[in-house]
Amino acid sequence: MVFQARSRSERDVKGFLKTGLAAEHHRVGQLLADIFQEMLQLDWQRAATRRAESPLPPIAIPIAGIPLIERLRFKSLDSETAAELDLSHTNAEAAALGTDFWADFDGLDRDVVIAETLALLKEQQRQLSLAELALALPPTHDLETITLWITMAREAGIDIITDESENVVITDEDAQQWRFTLPLTKLDEPSVSAIDWDI
Repeated sequence: MVFQARSRSERDVKGFLKTGLAAEHHRVGQLLADIFQEMLQLDWQRAATRRAESPLPPIAIPIAGIPLIERLRFKSLDSETAAELDLSHTNAEAAALGTDFWADFDGLDRDVVIAETLALLKEQQRQLSLAELALALPPTHDLETITLWITMAREAGIDIITDESENVVITDEDAQQWRFTLPLTKLDEPSVSAIDWDI
């Protein structure tokens, strides 16, 4: 019974401290809000006001478009009721989905790139470097395509010289140019044809 009484007393004291601390935090926040509300009445357009000395260090985080005082003001909830998370299913028309949703599905079609690369090598009947491939087959997914070509060279056992490099400029669909520095390697049709395409 003594232990139970002590346990209840400790719980009561802890609850009292937590409640008092929360109330104190709220009072301090409200006091700061009152101070900041008064500061909003000042004319901050004047350089003399902005450069006046203050005992408070600058503590506001930089958020563009929001005044300094508004970033510091204490905010309290208008309602005590907590909003519930809505996890219900919602149907939507495909036409109503934004472009960002469909852009996520716009990935590199590896089979198409491999087939186009093989067809180009067979047509040229010579070795082609990564820069020559990029100029002949302008990639829409530049990094993924270049990585696939390098992987194809590695799978075919073709030497990849990393000490030397070549540059190629690729223009994207927004007419913006990107310059890539590529390792030296050359793909040929017989070596690429012998690759196990499960890569």
